[in-house]
Amino acid sequence: LSSVETLAGFSYSGSGLGVALDVEFGKSTTTSTTDTDDKLAVAGWDLGASYAMGDISMSMAADSSGDVGMKGVASLAGMNVSITGYNKAKADHKKYGFYYDAGVSMSLNGASVGVSFDQDQNVSATFGYDIGGVNVYASYKGADKGGKVGAKLSF
Repeated sequence: LSSVETLAGFSYSGSGLGVALDVEFGKSTTTSTTDTDDKLAVAGWDLGASYAMGDISMSMAADSSGDVGMKGVASLAGMNVSITGYNKAKADHKKYGFYYDAGVSMSLNGASVGVSFDQDQNVSATFGYDIGGVNVYASYKGADKGGKVGAKLSF
């Protein structure tokens, strides 16, 4: 059993509520001079939960390394309004802390438009239009100071 790693999970979905838990079991890091048997212990976990009611949905996720994320979406008058918040793990020479993104999007007769901004007030925008099996799109990301233009063919 000293090299066994096991992943077990549980999920539930019903009445607008969703919950999922994954647990990784691995070899315990505790040792004893009198007990030479390996111990199985929780090595890590992931937890997710969501709730939807009518035109509003909320979800969150967390894990054993301290990462947390939350998202809320509401559909109002044909528009989707979303807010996402999450933390980023610490790394050398990288920005870390709490991040957020808020946006508004809508679709009508094959056209879609979206605008969002983040914690640094960078604005991003997307546009798409479906023509038969072709989707023509354009996007701009303020954080990258650039964008994309293209077409996708679906068949």
